[in-house]
Amino acid sequence: MFKKVLEYAGEYRKTTYASMAVMLMGIVMNVLPFLFLYQLMEPLLLHENVEVW
Repeated sequence: MFKKVLEYAGEYRKTTYASMAVMLMGIVMNVLPFLFLYQLMEPLLLHENVEVW
């Protein structure tokens, strides 16, 4: 799949790699709040104390 995309990129190959990296960072940033929320809710659901860092 990436090979086909890079064929179309031509001289903008570096820009295409940069945009892929930014999209990956965006995906990670969208998932992080859910992970933090899970870490907060899990002890509450298990009737344990919530530890603050």
